[in-house]
Amino acid sequence: MDCCSYGHSLGGLFALSWPFYVKKDAFPGVLMPKQVLTADPIPTTASAPMPSKLGAALQRLMPNVEIGTTGAALTMPVTILHGDSDWVVPKNQWDQHFPSIAATEKRMYMSYTDQHGCPGHYANHEQATDDTSFFPDWLALLALDGVGTVDTLDWCYVWSALDRLIRDDARADQLEFDLGSW
Repeated sequence: MDCCSYGHSLGGLFALSWPFYVKKDAFPGVLMPKQVLTADPIPTTASAPMPSKLGAALQRLMPNVEIGTTGAALTMPVTILHGDSDWVVPKNQWDQHFPSIAATEKRMYMSYTDQHGCPGHYANHEQATDDTSFFPDWLALLALDGVGTVDTLDWCYVWSALDRLIRDDARADQLEFDLGSW
């Protein structure tokens, strides 16, 4: 089984940047992912929403990580899973950054909010999150763009993609999704 790198939001940027740092810091080649899959990644830490004093402190302590720099090391298949209703990281933030990914085998998939049925699909920033109980629901809606729950987007979009990469050895940029019909 080949390894792949996965992350959501800021973790998505780190998953996309991992190959850059493996090469830059001359880490062993076995740490290089064969594929990269992310969900609603931010394209740069400068765009990461961080609260007040904590955000200011982190910005001073850590250098900016941005796909414009680290994307040159992405030569393996890359997939970004994104939601059309993500206002934390709107898809158009990726318009200028997606070309920075060096891989020719790259693709951005888009899920769409659909409130038909119960529960509906909320293709927002929290589509890949299934437990936000560490926040009251009202705060998760306000600060995180949604309340994380296990739903069809987990089973048939995010987890399905991970399963196919890890278990079925599928190529990241050639995935297909079936959310069912109703």
